[in-house]
Amino acid sequence: MQVKEIVKSPEEMLQFGRDFAKKHAKPNLVLALSGDLGAGKTTFLKGFISELTDNDPNAIQSPTFLYLQSYGHVHHFDLYRIHNSSQFESAGFADYFHSGGICCIEWADRIESLLPKTTVFLDIAYLGPTLRQCTFNEAV
Repeated sequence: MQVKEIVKSPEEMLQFGRDFAKKHAKPNLVLALSGDLGAGKTTFLKGFISELTDNDPNAIQSPTFLYLQSYGHVHHFDLYRIHNSSQFESAGFADYFHSGGICCIEWADRIESLLPKTTVFLDIAYLGPTLRQCTFNEAV
């Protein structure tokens, strides 16, 4: 079943990330995020990752130039600068999918062919200056 949540502020997006982690986080979870620049993917992940680790949300940054930032068992990928799935695979990043940890991937559409069948897709759509619609599959 597809679930749609309306988020009205960055603070609500942070809380939505925390709540999502409490309900859906499990070993080998691959969470694929999509949405335009500025939609709130990183804000969501600040809440999600901080809920699962000892990290302050303000210390969690998108690894745009590094591609990967690990917070213990939670791995945060930002693939904005990845050109194709071959580049991701040749870096050995696909090995993280079955490492027992949790993979959160911004711009995951760039490696869609490599994603496990159990991947959870979360789309964040811009509806207004602070209003967003988050759509994901409940069957996780």
